[in-house]
Amino acid sequence: MSVTPNIRGLQHVGLVVPDVRAATDFFVSGLGAEPLFAVGPIEVDEERAERYDVKPGCTLVRLAMLRIAGGPNLELIQFETARPNRDLPRNDQAGGHHIAFQVDDVEETARKLVRAGATRCGTPAKVRAGPFDGLGWHYLRTPWGSYVELVSIPDGGIGFERSGSQRLFRP
Repeated sequence: MSVTPNIRGLQHVGLVVPDVRAATDFFVSGLGAEPLFAVGPIEVDEERAERYDVKPGCTLVRLAMLRIAGGPNLELIQFETARPNRDLPRNDQAGGHHIAFQVDDVEETARKLVRAGATRCGTPAKVRAGPFDGLGWHYLRTPWGSYVELVSIPDGGIGFERSGSQRLFRP
């Protein structure tokens, strides 16, 4: 139930990547993503630059839309600019981000992502108390530096769900 009229839910997450084809291959081999379509190149004029909030004169080299299981769509975007900034913020910095996928087996999925080129951030963990009690999770870095989190939720829910009526969204 939505408390905000006209909101149906999260439709897609967009990630700017240095190479759309390589990122598509990563998500296909690591998570079984289904490529839906790709477009580009598109020259970014001043009007588009304002709409995208990017520098005028850059090129949207490629945009690809993927579907991963029952979750929202994943949009991958590659821009080419005269002076690219390859520094990605860490999770503890403003602008830092991650995308999380609910999986049945965190370790099995992590192994697939590592084979696809990801690197692990530590080891998988399981929360043993509090509102996240029972949640399994693990962070990995994609080959281009973004963060991916894998989460597993037991059938009975996690801590706060077992003591109340509210529930997290589940694909």
